[in-house]
Amino acid sequence: MPEVTPYVTAEMLRAALSPATYYALLDDDQVGIPEEVDASAAVALVLKRGHARVLARLPTIFVSLPDAAIPADVPALLQDAELLYCECLSYERHPEYVRQYGGPKGKLREADEIMERIQAAILQIADNPPQPSPANVGGIVTDSGQRTFLGYKGGVLASGDF
Repeated sequence: MPEVTPYVTAEMLRAALSPATYYALLDDDQVGIPEEVDASAAVALVLKRGHARVLARLPTIFVSLPDAAIPADVPALLQDAELLYCECLSYERHPEYVRQYGGPKGKLREADEIMERIQAAILQIADNPPQPSPANVGGIVTDSGQRTFLGYKGGVLASGDF
């Protein structure tokens, strides 16, 4: 299976978390050098896990998945959801930091809601060519009870709509 490129970068995650928080959560070796921390296994894992959560919902939405190698191909709404997932996953690495300074209140729920609304076609991705409606939207299920064929009752054929 080919290596999948996340829709967000380490630089985007650093900007979203703030440099101080980024280093506290992801700089395990405490080097403090942005390029080294960005290339670390911890950052790569957080980005990969966040990307996996977004990718898990895309097959019902897209005929062909957006390619991160082509930045114009990646919708901003998907980047936003993936960045929210990555922020939450970063905080999960150090619960002691969350106890002392706080964490990403409601961001995981917000990311899940964005992806659910995209799947349900409530939110539309406007910065890309329109995709066909998701296959999981629409349809109706009804239950009008058992169908029985009674033959003639009282001189009238009771077959209904069979």
